[in-house]
Amino acid sequence: MAYNRENFLKNVLLVQEYYTEQNGKGVPNTRIVEDLKGKNIHISLATFYNYLAIPARKQLKELAAKKKTNV
Repeated sequence: MAYNRENFLKNVLLVQEYYTEQNGKGVPNTRIVEDLKGKNIHISLATFYNYLAIPARKQLKELAAKKKTNV
């Protein structure tokens, strides 16, 4: 479980990148979720679909910009 927003978004981005890689090969989504469990990312299929809907890369950039201006 992520302990802050940045780590949560990094985890989401990891899932999204793995999905992009595997989906290009024609792997079904249920198999992708099972493979993620082997990579120690335990999420349900519903959470997987929610993760795919999050614009993680954009939000990470916004967080980095916000941190830069606050420092």
